This record gives sequence, C-alpha cells and structure tokens, in this order.
Amino acid sequence: MKPFLLFASLCLLQFHGFAQAKKQAAAAAIIITIQKQFVPDKRVAVFDYSTKVDGKSLLLSGMTNLPEARQALLNALAEQKIAFSDQSVLLPDAGLGNNVYGIVKASVANIRGEAKHSAELVTQAILGTPLKVWRKQGGWYLVQTPDEYLGWVETGAFAAKTAAEMQAWRQSNRLIFMGDHALCYAQEGDTAPLSDIVAGSILEWDAAADRLRFPDGRTTQLPEGPWLSLPDWANRGAIDQDSLLHTAFRYGGRPYLWGGTSGKGLDCSGFTRSVYYLHGAIIPRDASQQALAGTEVPLDEPLSALQAGDFLFFGTLRDDGSKRITHVGIYVGDGQFIHSGSDKGYITTDSLRPGDPGYSAARRQSLLQAQRLRPDTKDVVLVRNSGWYF
Repeated sequence: MKPFLLFASLCLLQFHGFAQAKKQAAAAAIIITIQKQFVPDKRVAVFDYSTKVDGKSLLLSGMTNLPEARQALLNALAEQKIAFSDQSVLLPDAGLGNNVYGIVKASVANIRGEAKHSAELVTQAILGTPLKVWRKQGGWYLVQTPDEYLGWVETGAFAAKTAAEMQAWRQSNRLIFMGDHALCYAQEGDTAPLSDIVAGSILEWDAAADRLRFPDGRTTQLPEGPWLSLPDWANRGAIDQDSLLHTAFRYGGRPYLWGGTSGKGLDCSGFTRSVYYLHGAIIPRDASQQALAGTEVPLDEPLSALQAGDFLFFGTLRDDGSKRITHVGIYVGDGQFIHSGSDKGYITTDSLRPGDPGYSAARRQSLLQAQRLRPDTKDVVLVRNSGWYF
C-alpha cells in the first residue's frame, strides 16, 4: 500500500474509533439518566445496562425488570440518533419458563446480595412469603419480596410457581402463625420434625383433612399455638399502637443479626419491619428506606412531639449536610425506645434522657429524624391491598 493510502486508512480508522467512542459515551450518559429516573434505589428494581464497541457496531447489553424503563432507554437512544444493536434482556428471564413466581418453603429463607453462599445476607423471607422470580444463575434465583427487596436465594428455599398456581394460592384458605416458634410433625408420634415455623409463617389449611400444607406439597398436623386466618391478619391494620408495642416487646432479647427478619435474629430495620408485618402492613426493608415512609415528626430537645410507636432514625450527617441513616428503633414513650442494635447484640430498650437507667448518649447524639407510619401514609401498604397475598 502506498504511504498516502496507508496514512488515509489510518486516519479513517482513527475517525471511526473516535466516533464510536463518542457514541458510546453519549449512550452511557443516557443510561445513567434513565437509571436515576426509574431506579434511584437498586435495592428494589433491576436496571443494569452497559455498552461496548464491536467493530463498527455499538452493542447494548444488560437487563431490567421494568418494561417502562427499558422503553424509555430505547426511545432516548433513538432520539439522539445513536445506532446500536440491542442484546439486552427484559426480566423475567425466558429461561425460567412459566415459573416466574415462588413461595418460601423453608422456615426462614436467607436472601443474599450475590448468587453465592459467601455473599452478604441482605434480608430474609419467612415460610409462606410470596416471591417474584426474575432470573436464574446456577443454583440461585434472583427474587423479589413483598417489600420489593431484591436478592438471591437458593433453589431449595422456595417452591417455584406459575401465575395460575400463584393465583390459586392467593385464593386458598390459609393460616398465619402468630406465636414465637413451633415444630411441625407429619404424623402424631413422629420424633423427627418436618419443619419448624416462626412468627409470620403462612400455610394452606385443609379443613376437611385437618392438615396444613406447605408450598411444596408436604402436609403436617396443626401445631399448637395462636393462629389467624389470612383475612383476619390482613384486617389488623397496623393502627393500634398499644398492640404494636406489645408485639415489639415480644421480640425483646432476640439476637441481633445483620440481614435478619425473623425471631431467630433481626437487624434494626428487620425488627421494625417484622413488627408491622405481623400487624398486616408492609413497610420498606432498610432503615434508610423506612426514613422516607410515613410522615415526619419534629424533634425538639424534650421530644415532646413524639408518640409511642413512632420510628426513630439515627446516623450521621454527610459533608453536604444530607443524612446518612444507619439505625432505626421504635419509640416507647417517656424518652425510651426499643431497638435491635449490634452494640448490644440483642433487642433491648434504651433511653434518650440523661440520668435515666439505660441512657444511651451515643444514640441521643446520633438521633436525626422521627417518622410516624400509618396505613394511609407514604410507603405503608396493607397486605390486603398489596396484590401479593390476595
């Protein structure tokens, strides 16, 4: 090749490379904009997109479970006249077939941040919890719980369901266990339990056979303890503050567990969430999310505006003045609050008033915010209206 032609070819390749890089940068900026608009919190929705240059083509890969977010992204790219090859996936993944729902069959299912046992425990789901299933990776499934939280769960922790099977479950006769803990036996006289159950466990009830049915088809005798029908549970309404506090105190002394949401161990927001769950209400999973729920209660030095049952939020202020919420508890009254903290290692009651027994100077100094959560306020959803259980 003559030197001039070689030089021209190199210039052309360099031009195409620059153009593709510019196009890729523009696409990346659009992805960030759409993500901020539709998925500001990655804990509750999937939006994971990227681009790469393959020769003269720009390839769009990734996934989302929000059709409206995917369409907005495609529209925005088209409006900017960015040509691309779409290799992205709209969840649920086609590989799941019709089994895009599930029901937890273990007494407590551990849900992790990644598809591996060594990953962080981000939350838990109790027996009978309905799930949306989005994708499969090895022996793990990306699922979403009724509080919209996302995470990875093992194959053996839940029973996969089709849409028709899920609807049949929503219409079935079910009971919820309101006691602390019980063992289930397949037959009277058995010495090996079929499973254990904890507060909040939901099982189908076959009145004719006098049997409870697990999501995977196993059946058991009805263990002794307090039970409610699903309609009675759903109609509790989470509005009786005395009852809420009674439930909160029932968890006293339970161990702190990062990611825990059952009586076997709870973190701070897992505790507050579980209290509301037992009263038929769904609230956000994490403390920083709960701080956005309900209505704000003003904080003054004597804490005079607080009512029993209000949520107290603790943390630090960032350099820009924004709040970094790291802890939550429930106000009891008279300056006291009940909470699950790693500093104590278990659920206990502390005071915010100097001189009181159990006064916590660290908590008083880090108190940033209070919220009042009621069924008719932001992000407090009654189970009967959630679409998950009925």
